[in-house]
Amino acid sequence: MPRVRVYLLTYRRNHLLPRALASLRAQTFTDWVCELHNDDPADPFPAKLVAETADPRITLKQHETNLGATRTFNLVFAPVAEPYVCLLEDDNWWEPGFLATLVAAADAHPEAGFVWCDQRIWQETPDGEWRDTGQRTMTLLHPQAPPVTVPTLCDWPQPRQRFDTFHYNGSTLFRASACARLQIPPTVPQICMETFRDRALRWPGLFLPEPLVNFSWTLASTRESQTELWLAYRALLDGSFLHCCPPHTISAAEFWRAAVEARPTQTGSTLLHAWVAGRFAEFAALARPRDWLRVAVHALRRPLAFWRTLRARSRHPGHWDFLVTETRRRFSESAAGGVTGWGRIRPAREP
Repeated sequence: MPRVRVYLLTYRRNHLLPRALASLRAQTFTDWVCELHNDDPADPFPAKLVAETADPRITLKQHETNLGATRTFNLVFAPVAEPYVCLLEDDNWWEPGFLATLVAAADAHPEAGFVWCDQRIWQETPDGEWRDTGQRTMTLLHPQAPPVTVPTLCDWPQPRQRFDTFHYNGSTLFRASACARLQIPPTVPQICMETFRDRALRWPGLFLPEPLVNFSWTLASTRESQTELWLAYRALLDGSFLHCCPPHTISAAEFWRAAVEARPTQTGSTLLHAWVAGRFAEFAALARPRDWLRVAVHALRRPLAFWRTLRARSRHPGHWDFLVTETRRRFSESAAGGVTGWGRIRPAREP
């Protein structure tokens, strides 16, 4: 039986799909099978590509109807016999040592619920070429964190997990035994699929600083600008975190201090999210006139977004329930593991 099941997901990116598939077939680790899922029922290109490749490890899964991003990604986390599962998106590509490195790390660290690595970020140019931006995902998402230079175990919770993801789906090796819990509600918008899934992971995670994945910033994307929707879901994410965090673990004063010190300052959004969390009185007692002014300015500039943010919990009850359930589980697990306050980030032991 193969050790890794790879899911290659595609939707109308026929100019990029061959590059992703070639990077899979170039892996130095060869003990894998792949399901290539085509979410466009009318597109014959993926089937032709699989036929031309003639690699018996690769199976085409042609969707009879368009499932959309969230339902398609949920297929990655169905029960399988292989011990590990990995996701390759059609616009990204792997370095040849990606699977070999992550499988070895996962084998050596059974305490890690998952393993992920850094990503090199590439920008598509108007002439169809690709430019290395020189940026890495970890430093881009965590600019204030000290550089990570060795394999590192990360415990729940990390500050960014209040309202965003800490891992990256496209550079993660998941343990198949824990995949069922990673299927998120199918109505979750594409813009926050990864963030919802981050709440359901089994921590600690093992981060490898080597950029073994090439992440694409494409000129054209199927995602539309959804700023107002993201603001509402950011309130759900942060609100559920504040709602579930035991006060003796991280106090309101600690949250507030982080909001004051953030750049730009986040006291206004913290007040809104505390309202969603049901902890408004605690945070309101810490606010100053300038903080209320930020709230007022936001309400005046974007009244509809402001109203939807305040009502995010009642407008999306199923999504709120999922986040609360999983967030409570993560805090319970971290407490059982002796983690208090913010989660530790520590070098992984040598195998």
